[in-house]
Amino acid sequence: MYNFREITEADNAVVAALVRDNLRQFNLDIPGTAYFDEGLDHLSDYYGTDECRYYVLENDAGIAIGGIGFSRFGEALETAELQKLYLADSEKGKGLGYRMIDFIEDRMREAGFTTSYLETHDNLQAAIHIYVEKGYEEIERPEEVGHSTMNRFFRKKLMNIIETERLILRPFKESDAEDVYEYLKEPAVNCFADMKLHSLDEARDEMKNRIGETEFYFAITLKDSGKVIGEIDAYQETGEPHADENSPKDTFSPCWMLNKDYQGKGYAYEAAKAFFDYLFKEKGARRIYAYTEDYNISSQHLCEKLGMRKEGLFKEFVSFVNNPDGTPRYENTLQYAILSKEWNGYLPVKTAINNFTN
Repeated sequence: MYNFREITEADNAVVAALVRDNLRQFNLDIPGTAYFDEGLDHLSDYYGTDECRYYVLENDAGIAIGGIGFSRFGEALETAELQKLYLADSEKGKGLGYRMIDFIEDRMREAGFTTSYLETHDNLQAAIHIYVEKGYEEIERPEEVGHSTMNRFFRKKLMNIIETERLILRPFKESDAEDVYEYLKEPAVNCFADMKLHSLDEARDEMKNRIGETEFYFAITLKDSGKVIGEIDAYQETGEPHADENSPKDTFSPCWMLNKDYQGKGYAYEAAKAFFDYLFKEKGARRIYAYTEDYNISSQHLCEKLGMRKEGLFKEFVSFVNNPDGTPRYENTLQYAILSKEWNGYLPVKTAINNFTN
């Protein structure tokens, strides 16, 4: 059993020893590495803001056996540097490095960072293997680095950001709970009934569950204020009922929801248009299809405005709620779809990937 917690003053000596012991083993107890960092013996004084945090990993006996942190990287406002990932020798080979990276990446996302950067050294081959396994891509040496002796540099996109004229579509954060509760305490249509949130605490728990969804599940936020006014997501599938596990998942079924106070202003169309563009141009979508109830006229109009074809009506297709007598209330459902070759998106889509100058 392992537990993460923020570093305290009492941890400083233990963490500093872990860092130095590891670097010494790999002949990196030399200038230009963390071994000689001026503040290494006082890390709790350095970490502790939204942009700069360090966590200790302890075992079930409460003994610190590792640590990992992050800090904003230079002037790149949306990039965090993954820092000082170290483990005690007795804990290596147990897969903890992977868990530590997952943990710190979630903390980076919560802090609003979209990209993770790290620097390491050829001598640390085991660590490099883990970084590559976790999706980090090697880059050229940036103009400015934290430790001059490091000679391998990596980055990873933590989340996708879609930007339009008035909106930013981004993954959810824990701080979104209040805005999401505002529109999910009373879902507007029956198909969202099972998503109803009964309290703000329930909304906070839901946001924690959504943090890891960074590719196909987005909060719709106002660019000028940052307020979450809705959400849009897509389910990825093969699109072929008899497809095997090797078949391409090139079909997407999207779903969108908007706070009723922000409907009728074109936000749903603006968000869906950009999201479709993202799916077709960046995620390899071949076909996008959507369901809507026969009474949901505004959703039907949105599908048609997006250029989707009405493909059929399914009579009494599915039930989301019950009638007053307790029997299922079946909905008549329309299906709309559009193919990649039919798509003619024109809203600009900007994905937040930081560029490092070499």
